[in-house]
Amino acid sequence: MKAKFTDSTITELKDNEIFVFGSNKAGNHAGGAAKQAIEFGAKIGVGGGLCGQTYAIAALSESFDRIPLEEIQIQINLFEKTVKQRTDLHFHITAIGCGIAGFSVKEIAPMFAGFQDYENVSLPKEFIDFIGEDVIYGFKAANFEVNESKEITKIHCRGFEYKIGNVYVEDNTISICNNGFHFCEKLIDTLNYYSRNDDVLYLKVIGCGQIQNEDNKHCVSVLKIVEIFNHSHDDFNTGDWNTGNSNTGHWNTGDRNTGNRNTGDSNTGNSNTGNINTGNINTGNWNTGNWNTGDSNTGNWNTGHSNTGNWNTGYRNTGDSNTGNWNATDRSDGFFCVHEPKVCSFDFQTELTHEQFLESFPESFDLGSELHQPFEIDFAKYARIPGITPEKLKELHRKHLAAKESKEQVK
Repeated sequence: MKAKFTDSTITELKDNEIFVFGSNKAGNHAGGAAKQAIEFGAKIGVGGGLCGQTYAIAALSESFDRIPLEEIQIQINLFEKTVKQRTDLHFHITAIGCGIAGFSVKEIAPMFAGFQDYENVSLPKEFIDFIGEDVIYGFKAANFEVNESKEITKIHCRGFEYKIGNVYVEDNTISICNNGFHFCEKLIDTLNYYSRNDDVLYLKVIGCGQIQNEDNKHCVSVLKIVEIFNHSHDDFNTGDWNTGNSNTGHWNTGDRNTGNRNTGDSNTGNSNTGNINTGNINTGNWNTGNWNTGDSNTGNWNTGHSNTGNWNTGYRNTGDSNTGNWNATDRSDGFFCVHEPKVCSFDFQTELTHEQFLESFPESFDLGSELHQPFEIDFAKYARIPGITPEKLKELHRKHLAAKESKEQVK
């Protein structure tokens, strides 16, 4: 939004316009903008607030001493509430405190951080020159301390202390991560710099003046601490239907998931049950493959832990289809094996590996299908398979059918 400038000389006001000026607490409007304010309805003895078509903000005490800047800030914060409530009025703000009171623009202008965006406010050009026309709203994480009554006594970030309602100014040229005040536009991005701990709170802030942006954070020369943000779990989720915190995916139950349908924490894949899975449909932790049950599997369809192959049941196998542990081969049911074992066929030990066997006896696939069928199997079709006899084939067929029937009864 384009900020509006207050005319340097105001001689008349429309019915809905308010002249905002710097006064003293005694309301002795004897000079400067205060003297002019009498023309618009200001009254002697009224040193603050709305009066006629004026609004007074005291910069001097009853004895004409400068009052502390924090007191002026409190008055400006109260004035801001009036600006928000009275949208039917337009407030022309003059260079409050920068005349007879002797404050500098650098001291007063930052107190109006955020006023640039109000439709019903005009600001002095010298104020806008200092705080800029652009405003960024965001969140800042900080540590806090409490007393015995659980009241917050101190808010601080990286050794710098903040107070609610105050404005802070960086005098030097800002440089992101070096000079300036830093915050994030999105609440969830604060987690890149502060973990969610019991001693961490989140502040709503306004930034303006010099502005630099990098990735998900902003650096500004003027920072206003608006209020403490009372957040909920959902405030840290950027996806939908999440139960947990800091999820950027959907349907997650847990924290810090960037995938979908995860149950657990820090999953970047989908449909995982466990933690820190980067694959999909894993049950366990630290799996980078898919369909694993166990931990630290980098392959697929593993049941066990730390397997880098596929279809392993066991631990730390680097091959495929192992049911033992620490094997560096395929289809081993032993330990520490580097050579693939030879297969048995009908309890007969062959000299063939799994792959060699299937290449030599492709009819094995057909036999595997027929074992589940209720009709009699033709022995002659499979007589080449090592170790087969009519009796062994009948026994094998009978056991497969019995297992199938038992499973159907359970259903």
